[in-house]
Amino acid sequence: MFEAAQKLWADAATSYQRLEDQVKQLNQDLEHKNRELDSSLREQQRLHHHLRSIVDSLHHGVIAVDPEGRISLFNRGAAELTGRKAEDALGKPYDAVFPNHPPILLDTLRTGRSQVREFEDYLGGGEPQARQMEVTTTVVRNGDGRALGAVEVLHDLTEMRKMEAQLRQARVLADLGEMSVSIAHEIRNPLGAIQLFVETLRDETISPDVREKTFDGIFGGIRLMNHTITNLLEFTRPVTTNSVFRNLSDLLDQSLILSEHVLRTGGVTVRREYPPVGLMCHVDDSQFLKALLNLLLNAVQAMEKRDERKLTVRGFRHEPDVRDPASRDPFGGVPWVQVEIADTGCGIAENMLERIFTPFVTTKHQGVGLGMPIVYKIVQAHGGQLTIDSKQDVGTCVRVLLPVYRPESPEPELRSAG
Repeated sequence: MFEAAQKLWADAATSYQRLEDQVKQLNQDLEHKNRELDSSLREQQRLHHHLRSIVDSLHHGVIAVDPEGRISLFNRGAAELTGRKAEDALGKPYDAVFPNHPPILLDTLRTGRSQVREFEDYLGGGEPQARQMEVTTTVVRNGDGRALGAVEVLHDLTEMRKMEAQLRQARVLADLGEMSVSIAHEIRNPLGAIQLFVETLRDETISPDVREKTFDGIFGGIRLMNHTITNLLEFTRPVTTNSVFRNLSDLLDQSLILSEHVLRTGGVTVRREYPPVGLMCHVDDSQFLKALLNLLLNAVQAMEKRDERKLTVRGFRHEPDVRDPASRDPFGGVPWVQVEIADTGCGIAENMLERIFTPFVTTKHQGVGLGMPIVYKIVQAHGGQLTIDSKQDVGTCVRVLLPVYRPESPEPELRSAG
């Protein structure tokens, strides 16, 4: 009995010692883990402060919101741009802090779609100044892809836009000076010829045939000056459009019919690549037909000295791809019609291509250089875009992009063909 109790006591002592050793080891492991966690926490805090210092040092404004739309990050740049203090913004709903600010960040949080937008806003403390802002937004996700919120970066473009406006004004003045020289040249040449013809008429001994040819020369010079002045007035006069919703294919057909004589005598082969229906958009018939005829005439003249004379007229409709933010969307989600006039002509030199829409700049031996600027004005008046791709000794492709409908005409009225 005593031996059994003694053995039981020895076993209990051994078990107690084993437990005590385990507890001691656990305490050591726990202390080690605590040191590791403390070190990791200090490192995370250091990284957090380091990243926060980087974000605060950025000139751009950075604002982040959590999944509920509350502001979780508000750097120094955002405070300077918006005129608000970080302590007055952190933790508050974004739309409450910025009730008049475009809700681009909240749209990104809701839709998950990144955006890049430019807009004018009145920001800053004291008396807010109008600023041209660019905002870039994106969703913040963790490693598993779960949305943790969204962030926007504000970029103040005000000074840049001012410099761009000054540069545009300088270019306009430079173009105006060049245009003045060109106008003087275009008028001085026929005026000089008229002066010579008048001097000839003062000779009473000239024959009737010479006198008649002299008068023809005078009238020809007057017509040339009148043509120059008419084109100049047309260029300087604002383009007014009376647009209707109609099928653009009809105007393409009409332009080719009206150009048929020039195309046939020029030995040009025409290829039509546009549907008979489906190219619906708002367009002014007379103005746009004028632009098309100008483009067709330019194409024919560009192929005068070419062995291969092929003209391709294309037309098709584009639908914006809302699923792909990187896809081209020139009219903000509005479908558009694209017309292309491509020739196999001599092409345009790169240095001339940059100035093709500048008045009195021309690649022709005979030409005033107002055709393409007038076409550009007509396309702009329709709310469209005009681009040109050209390669010397290969050919030129002119692209006209027109929105299917315009903001002032949200409900198009269909016009029948014909």
